[in-house]
Amino acid sequence: MDVMEDIPMLNGLAPEEGNVLNKFAKIPLAASELAFIQQIFDSSHKKVYTRDRKGAKVPDRLKVVRAFRVQNLQNWTEFMKKQQSIKQHIETLRQSGNKGVCKNGHELAPLGTSRDNGWGCDGRSEEGGCASKITGFRQTKGMNRFRCERCDFDYCEKCYLLRTGAKVCLNGHPLVPLGTTRDNGWTCDNARLGIGCLRDNKTKGINRYRCEQCDFDLCDLCHQKHIGHVNNSIENLKTSSMESMELHSEGSDPETNTVWLFHGTNDEAAELITKGDFLVDKAGSNAGTLYGRGIYMAESCSKSDEYSAENSEGLRCMLICRAVLGNVLYSDEVAPNVDSLVRQCRNGNYHSLLGDREKCRGTFREFIVYDDDQVYPEIAVWYQRLYDG
Repeated sequence: MDVMEDIPMLNGLAPEEGNVLNKFAKIPLAASELAFIQQIFDSSHKKVYTRDRKGAKVPDRLKVVRAFRVQNLQNWTEFMKKQQSIKQHIETLRQSGNKGVCKNGHELAPLGTSRDNGWGCDGRSEEGGCASKITGFRQTKGMNRFRCERCDFDYCEKCYLLRTGAKVCLNGHPLVPLGTTRDNGWTCDNARLGIGCLRDNKTKGINRYRCEQCDFDLCDLCHQKHIGHVNNSIENLKTSSMESMELHSEGSDPETNTVWLFHGTNDEAAELITKGDFLVDKAGSNAGTLYGRGIYMAESCSKSDEYSAENSEGLRCMLICRAVLGNVLYSDEVAPNVDSLVRQCRNGNYHSLLGDREKCRGTFREFIVYDDDQVYPEIAVWYQRLYDG
């Protein structure tokens, strides 16, 4: 606190009424810390072109020149408060589960596959139509059915998942619904993990959710209460080693999936963000809105470099942020349903979105949050692009 100075309360912050001043400091990083950040840049660099570079050449390396640790008291206070709120919400989800509802808010019961193809998916009358392309009745033979008897309302499996979200296994891969099965040779992995299967591992005729890559299965009830973790468990999260840097270590929290991520920007925007906060209504204006208006971050410095701008010194700016991802919604669709994804994160049971463009396009994984309180811009880095030859 001794090195912090009073500055005006800028846009994006929500102080208590009457509080017009904030505490702020910008502390240069030591040579050893710069060397560590250079290691993170080098290890997360990936020479892959995307159209967001708009024809520019992909650099062979990004060289760190200087960096500052940001201390913004109001922003940090809001960040920690949000982290606690998400922790409480995750605990609620673990107790009550993540259940789909009909258009009137009633819980949808999973009826499994049905030989009766006389029912029709009511998603066909909603915006975008049915995700399974069902246009009428007698087209649903063998499909998983989710039903509200009270409202005579049905969703097919794809529409149900579209509105409740795809969950991930412990390594960050999507859990694929396989429906009911007469094969009772499979086991719910919650039983072996010590969590305990909610069906006592009796899986005959039970809806099965599976990650083939990890040989990981959950029954329907365990799937409802499953929180797919990202921090320290998603495969090869490129910034995970930054936890050893011990910057604001009290902000690290695996339970809320608080991770380090990059955000590319320019000098002017970096000044406003670090002294104030991100503005979600402005966020994504450079990057486009593939996943809606939110704060876009990446685990690879190469991706965030695409949105940087060179200053008069020939340097570019990138922010290294702490981000509370919470319960992460997964999407590997080439052309995602943006309205559905954003709605689930803003008003549903998810706190952030993992857009897996690495899987569907061979480029990068992107992480998006829709609440500025979930991101704290902790380190501002200035660097230069290097090209071989």
